[in-house]
Amino acid sequence: MKKIMTMVVAAMLATVSVNAQQEVGSFTIQPHIGGTAGMMTNADIAPKAISVAKLDKTPNGGSMAGVEFEYQLAQRFSLAAGVNYMQAGTAWKDINHDGVKFKDMKVETSYVTVPVVANVYLCKGLALKSGVQFAFLTDAKTNSSISSTCPSPLVSLTSSRCPSSSTSVTTSV
Repeated sequence: MKKIMTMVVAAMLATVSVNAQQEVGSFTIQPHIGGTAGMMTNADIAPKAISVAKLDKTPNGGSMAGVEFEYQLAQRFSLAAGVNYMQAGTAWKDINHDGVKFKDMKVETSYVTVPVVANVYLCKGLALKSGVQFAFLTDAKTNSSISSTCPSPLVSLTSSRCPSSSTSVTTSV
């Protein structure tokens, strides 16, 4: 009985989403909310001697929220534009180079995105979407724990003595 009820509810929801296409000349506002998982590629976070491709990186999740405005120009064509706030980033476990160890390094970024999309409805409820998305970086942070075994070029540039313990570093752009 529980499986049948689940299937009935799923069918009802599918029917509701199929009827999403609006009448010609109508204007709709659609809120968006969700999560993100992104991973930086070709990030220049390490000295050139370390291949970034060999670093052990994982996605760093975030959240996303925004709104989309759509105007139905014709029965099968609409234009939409929106504004979204989203967070993304990447995490690296350990980076060792020249006596310096970066542990649990994270890069966290926040963007305001502005998508502009043309929708061509192939059939009721199914659209082919094409457009551009402009992204504006609003915040970027790097968090890491750094430890060193002297001598190291990095340590000699940042302090006059060899640190005896780990240091936690946070930087913002």
